[in-house]
Parts: sequence; structure tokens; C-alpha cells
Amino acid sequence: MMYGGTGVTIVGVVLTVFSASVVGTLEADVDDLLALWANPLWLGYLVFTVAFGALMQAVHTAYERCEGHSGTRGRGSRHFIPLF
Repeated sequence: MMYGGTGVTIVGVVLTVFSASVVGTLEADVDDLLALWANPLWLGYLVFTVAFGALMQAVHTAYERCEGHSGTRGRGSRHFIPLF
């Protein structure tokens, strides 16, 4: 039942391993850090991550509100956990 969450976790781990496979030590100076924050791909990743987390929190909150008003759990509400 939790295939979606498992899939997201696996993709996240794979992306982390591939993006962090730096041989040796990382020596970044200010110019390198400024270049990172100017990279549209990095900024897109950050926006996606925050937006996805906010969406999941909103869905969870909506399910909790439904559960509180009717006294019964909403369909599929056991699959969502709070992010904050």
C-alpha cells in the first residue's frame, strides 16, 4: 500500500548517491557556492521539494479535518503522515 512512498524514497536515495559521488574532498570557495545558487536546476529542485512537502502537509491536514468533523477516517487517510 505504500508503494508511492517507497518509490519516492528509492528515487531520492539514488539521486543523492549519484549527485554526491565526488572523489576526494570538496573544496568550494565563495564563487562555487554563488554558482550553485545561480543554477536553475538546483533552484528548481528546492522549489519542487518545498512545494511537494507543502502539498503533502495540506492533504494530511484536509484528511484530519474530515476525520474530525465526521468521526470517521477519510478514504486513504492512513497513508498520510504529518510533515511538521
